[in-house]
Amino acid sequence: MSGRILRLALLGLSSILLYYSQLSAAELATFYQQQLGQPIQQKQHQQQLQLYFQRNSEQIRVVIAEQQGWRDVSLMVEKR
Repeated sequence: MSGRILRLALLGLSSILLYYSQLSAAELATFYQQQLGQPIQQKQHQQQLQLYFQRNSEQIRVVIAEQQGWRDVSLMVEKR
């Protein structure tokens, strides 16, 4: 997770990071699980994987979607 996103979340601001990756959905999911631990919830909808994490007072949602050979990754951090 981007250090800037973490700093915004620590300030009590909700944050969103969007990016594209050539890594597979499985590789991206593994990366976020290594960084954030096991997800509290996981959903698969068509070609979209949604991972939900709870970290301290943050609700973190990672959405990985297939887009023309790339993965569209959305990372949302909400301070609770």
